[in-house]
Amino acid sequence: YYEHAHAFCDVLVVGAGPAGIAAARAAAESGLNVVLVEQDSMLGGTQLSTPSGGSGLIPSIEELESIGVRVMTRTTAFGLYDYSVAGLVERVTDHLPNPPGYLPRHRFWTLRAKYTIVAAGAIERHIAFGNNDRPGVMTAAAVRTYLNRFAVLPGENIIIATNNDSVYEGAFELSSAGAQVTLLDARSTVSNEYKEQLAEHNIEVRCGMAPLQVQGAGQIAALEIASADGNGWRAASTESCDLVVVSGGWSPVVNLLSHRGVKPVWDSTQACFLAIECAEPISVAGSAAGVWNSDDCVASGQAAAGDAIQALRGQTNKIIRPPVGGWQQPIRALYEVKVPGRKLKSFVDPQHDVTTEDVRLAHREGFVSVEHLKRYTTLGMATDQGKMGNIIGIALMAEALGKEIPEVGTTTFRPPYTPVSIGALRGRSVGRHFRPLRRTPLHEWNLDHAGIMTEAGLWQRPWYFARDSETLTDAYVRETETTRRTVGLCDVTSLGKIAVQGPDATVFLNRVYSNAFAKLPIGKARYGIMLRDDGLVMDDGTTWRLSEAEYFMTTTTAHAAPVMAWLEELLQTRWSDLKVHV
Repeated sequence: YYEHAHAFCDVLVVGAGPAGIAAARAAAESGLNVVLVEQDSMLGGTQLSTPSGGSGLIPSIEELESIGVRVMTRTTAFGLYDYSVAGLVERVTDHLPNPPGYLPRHRFWTLRAKYTIVAAGAIERHIAFGNNDRPGVMTAAAVRTYLNRFAVLPGENIIIATNNDSVYEGAFELSSAGAQVTLLDARSTVSNEYKEQLAEHNIEVRCGMAPLQVQGAGQIAALEIASADGNGWRAASTESCDLVVVSGGWSPVVNLLSHRGVKPVWDSTQACFLAIECAEPISVAGSAAGVWNSDDCVASGQAAAGDAIQALRGQTNKIIRPPVGGWQQPIRALYEVKVPGRKLKSFVDPQHDVTTEDVRLAHREGFVSVEHLKRYTTLGMATDQGKMGNIIGIALMAEALGKEIPEVGTTTFRPPYTPVSIGALRGRSVGRHFRPLRRTPLHEWNLDHAGIMTEAGLWQRPWYFARDSETLTDAYVRETETTRRTVGLCDVTSLGKIAVQGPDATVFLNRVYSNAFAKLPIGKARYGIMLRDDGLVMDDGTTWRLSEAEYFMTTTTAHAAPVMAWLEELLQTRWSDLKVHV
């Protein structure tokens, strides 16, 4: 089953990488009530995919809890909403082979925070080249996770293609694990520090090179390589391999900020969209803010915590923010590798099978808006929400239009950030729990006397009281006869009750009911029939006159809410001149 829960805190930190942990620690040490949510089962973020696993940099859950941080692992912040409300889904028992029956599968949290720090990291992009959907084409981050976190070497003869510095550490780790590594760097040079380490690990690096087309069907057999030719590419050579590792840059996770209406801006130096300053109590930290170096991510998290402390406590300590970036050599923007005269099947969005030609076809068909491109090609729709291919698609559209990426813009990321099960949204509101069940004071008495219950609106009321083998007809005939000969007791506490007050209350009731109420004495009651606009009966009930300008109206059990809504509509739209309160 599933359930809903509510929570409150001073500071919500989304993401438990170096930046998120630093932010949570600093905020908690200042005395703030902090909740740290992490969608993984462990803390550490990308540090979990390093040889050390983050030891020395990532504290334990117990250590954070000891300073007052509430840590929620296996919990995803899927949306940010008005008034600092965050939607969270906690996967409580998905990982357990035999979960106890008293625990829900998922728990849907509505969390209200005074301040939110988004340290959700960044997502590594791929590059569009021929057959890049083949098994054995992986991002560098995925390969490092297999290698360092799960001790799996995905390939033995590996070609790594990149346009940025982030893959080099992974290349050294693959080489140390026994793989033969060749590195293709689309840039013209490599930093001297990396050159020395490449020589130590016997890794060949080829600058000005990029992947052109994968060869092989069920598995990779070889990679056709392209070399830089001015602003374009030309076919160069073919190398055998069993794994192609790709890194086309990193996209900070700005999705949650987009939920708050923040439009990210393009940073051409980092080749990614960055979230601008938000007017709401929200800060961005770490690689979600375009900071790539781990030490700088920690400083970024501490700066975000400083923002929260200043906003909530009024403290004005100097906040030092690390600069955006952090790589030794600047990234070269690379989205697609193609050569003149070659027709390649290069995928932009692997979830929806959107290719580079699909994007160009959209342009030829006249879909020049990025939102139209999204709907025509399905690029970035559904559960992906543009995490993988949006920037590549936008770059291709910009190229076709002869514009720069900022001129094309980006699509709107909508919640949820990742899929949320319908069961979690539903919670316990299913079956008998779909609506609250109301019971009258005589409910138990009715059951003790063999009452057959029926639902009237939100209430349970007795339908009839059968004796022995009586049918429904037998029961209601007997009950009617008994009432006519002696007396009958009916529990009407479930009837709708509406107070009608004001100097024009009598005029209002005269218009609402088909019979008059003007001459009803104080302390007396009258039965009234309420009609719809077409003259059919809408409801009926008894109304008491309590004073000159106050009445107490009853309605049928099932129509209490519709009658109340109808009265409010009449007063607000048709008879707004009447001075009446209901």
